[in-house]
Amino acid sequence: MACDMNNKPTTDMIETADPRDDAAEKGLDQGVIDPTEDKRLVRRIDLHVLPWICITYALSLIDRTNIAAAKIVGMEADLNLAGNKFNVALLVFFITYLVAGIPSNIVIKAVGTQSYLTVLIASWGAIAMCFGFVKTYGQLLALRVLLGFFEGGFSPACIYLISCWYKRYEVQQRLAIWFVFGSVVSGFTGVISYGFSLMEGKGGLRGWSWIFIIPGAITVAVAIPIFFFVAEFPEKANVALSEVLTTPPYIFGAVVSILTGIVADRVRLRSPFIIGYSILHMVGLAMISWGGSQGARYTGMFLAIAGSSCAIPSALAFLANNVVGTHKRQFAVPIQTIFGGIGGIIGSLMFRETDYPGYRPGMYASFGCMAANTALAGGLALYFWMRNREADRTGKVLEGVPGFRYTI
Repeated sequence: MACDMNNKPTTDMIETADPRDDAAEKGLDQGVIDPTEDKRLVRRIDLHVLPWICITYALSLIDRTNIAAAKIVGMEADLNLAGNKFNVALLVFFITYLVAGIPSNIVIKAVGTQSYLTVLIASWGAIAMCFGFVKTYGQLLALRVLLGFFEGGFSPACIYLISCWYKRYEVQQRLAIWFVFGSVVSGFTGVISYGFSLMEGKGGLRGWSWIFIIPGAITVAVAIPIFFFVAEFPEKANVALSEVLTTPPYIFGAVVSILTGIVADRVRLRSPFIIGYSILHMVGLAMISWGGSQGARYTGMFLAIAGSSCAIPSALAFLANNVVGTHKRQFAVPIQTIFGGIGGIIGSLMFRETDYPGYRPGMYASFGCMAANTALAGGLALYFWMRNREADRTGKVLEGVPGFRYTI
């Protein structure tokens, strides 16, 4: 890799980055790592670096050049771009575009690829959308100046990022892919813009307005996954990748938990969900501990987090449904919460750095807690079922409330 880095990354995504970096700095193509492993690493870097910057580069070209198509379909007349006004509008873009490169690369190195590119891309996308609402020539010039400033930092950032991730003699073909992809896609700007111009009158806007609004909105939308999926600089990627990979399992767990809550309320059951998701959590823990491949362990993260995300709300509802009376519930709910806090204390003591990487004591404790959770939920469900059955047979009043039945 062409950039000098003091802290070497250690994540799986770039686990062999150190020897490749050493080879690159010495101008070597081979030597310190297995060629097969090296090729595998390059493919993974390609996957995390190239696709997103290729897509956004194409969007940047579209967002800066679609003004020509807008001119043809009515913007020139609406904004009175007589004489050399249109040429001036083209010119001012490049003034700020040219001066933005160096400060942009300084900033991206300081704050990181993901945060910086997300803000940069979303900003010029929003500016591109604003072109669809301009009413005066002055507004057009101001937006072109701003667009040049934000787009001006993007291409240098992409080139810098590629040069930092690849060895010297891997760089040009990646730059060629990046450049050609953007150029080819932007070559369809005229056709795409013509299609958008057919939306004349939609939303009370001129057809040329949509030429800016829709591509700008797409650019803003693309900026969001950039934050989660584009690769950081190598020396920051170990932290960034860890943070990125922790997000999807929690999103999955949140979605499953909400859906489970809806279903559980409709079927009026609690314990089957507690038991089922506790078992799912234990399956996930087993995959994390003994899954072998990283894919299996990462899948285990989804299962374990989904299991706990669903089992815990189900347990909370189980108590709330079966403790009758505000006074009883006033004490029962905090007691349940206290036990949750105790679990947090135990967890902080059981998952110790000295147990890395398996964290066996913590895993065994988690298994034990979920097994106990399953047994308690099953025992309570059986007890409540028997009490409900007795009440149905004999007419016995439960919890002093006529007609009350325990939620199973």
